Amino acid sequence: MIVHSDVISMETHKNCFVCDGDLSSADCKKVILLSTLSRYTRTGLPAKIGQLMGDGFMVVVTASDLVCFNCVDLINQMDKLEFDLKRIQRTVSGLLHKKYGLSDGKFISSDYFQGVFFKVF
Repeated sequence: MIVHSDVISMETHKNCFVCDGDLSSADCKKVILLSTLSRYTRTGLPAKIGQLMGDGFMVVVTASDLVCFNCVDLINQMDKLEFDLKRIQRTVSGLLHKKYGLSDGKFISSDYFQGVFFKVF
């Protein structure tokens, strides 16, 4: 599933922005990179690619850049994992804050937890 995108049906010789796959086939499903949002966080695909590559790279995208559905699916999988990780981190953090009576302004150094062991059953 793709959120807010324009599916391209025109015959043009283009390659996927991510994998460099041939997108010239009429039956090849592709989307415009600039107008496609990730499924879970609704972040533009250029921003997701920029986050992945980090500050050491500049992602330059033109209005004609396309992405194949396979690469969009991979980016959406990454987006879901990041979304789920942030949700889980908020939940665990909330439980710890509740258990130890912490407010958002309090900071606990890692020294506080030295000697604390967690037992998995």
